[in-house]
Amino acid sequence: MDSVYINKIQDKPNLSLSGFWIGTSNIARCGEDVKVTLTLLNKGKSRAEGVKAVISPARKSASVSTAAADIGNIDVNGKVVSKMPVVFRVSQDSIETEKFKLVITDKAKNEWVEYFAVPLFNKTLPEFSDFEIADGRVVTVAKEGIHEETAELGKGNGDGIANPGESVVILVRDNGKLWRTSLTSFNKFFNPYGSSTRISDNWGSYDHVGGSAKYSVPLIASDCPDGQVINAIAEYWLPDSPNHIIRKGIINMKVTGRDNTPPDLRWCRVTGDNVVQARIFDGSAVKSVKARLINKASPDKVLVYELKDDGKNGDRAQDDNVFSFMVPEQRFGMYTITVEATDLSGNRMSVAAPGFFVLH
Repeated sequence: MDSVYINKIQDKPNLSLSGFWIGTSNIARCGEDVKVTLTLLNKGKSRAEGVKAVISPARKSASVSTAAADIGNIDVNGKVVSKMPVVFRVSQDSIETEKFKLVITDKAKNEWVEYFAVPLFNKTLPEFSDFEIADGRVVTVAKEGIHEETAELGKGNGDGIANPGESVVILVRDNGKLWRTSLTSFNKFFNPYGSSTRISDNWGSYDHVGGSAKYSVPLIASDCPDGQVINAIAEYWLPDSPNHIIRKGIINMKVTGRDNTPPDLRWCRVTGDNVVQARIFDGSAVKSVKARLINKASPDKVLVYELKDDGKNGDRAQDDNVFSFMVPEQRFGMYTITVEATDLSGNRMSVAAPGFFVLH
């Protein structure tokens, strides 16, 4: 009986919130109706039918006018977007983040509960019009509060124009310098496939307390339409010893062209159980990934394996942008690894991972 019961549990759907985006402006504002479109993922072992999602505010500062969203059916490993958005409003302009409870149910009376938070902004935020886009460009920017550095920022063709498939840094000009910004947006073409990169600019040498300004490197989806405008809230720090001035405003970034940017290898490693792992981001789904391993002591010994992101053969989690393969048992040796990846647009990457890796 116990084994039968366990099998029934394993055969159930397993639904979770995969993501959401907000209205057409992609910004949640206090005092306005905010329309939230939900995306649910079925990580279970069977199809979910008649799925519904209901939100309720976790605090009294928010009110919900449209609480329920019909999702429909979700296949195993499938994602489905709600047919209609849920709608809420926060009237207090001092609220910066609102938390909501999400209850997901299906036809079989299964239930899943999650919580998610939505950053909120005042309606009177200014628009930042004097900004530049770093998409693989070498630029001089503010650093550590009162210093500057020249560095390559973003990943793309470096023409200063946002294209699909590129990773960009938004630079706002203020007091004669370019300041890297932290960005918030709920546009569905902004950071697809769970990608999200924030980098720290430590101000410890300026404020002597370890303050750290963060800046974003968002990835633009490959299927972002030509001419699409992505709205985002940008934030950056200015020095005012011994304090920090925090400035916020709206960025309207226009995306043009098509995806000509290859996948980006963030890191590569080999675990103690011989699993080769490579974390790869791209504006579209990654079509194929291969690892080419060369033995340091015997360079003519080359091993080539296909890495997958399917939760099998050493891959720990499906669809988490970490592609893996468990290498069969080898004689102990040091290897170099070159990772090759191709996306759906045919853009190809080949990168030698730094250092040596142990296989056994």
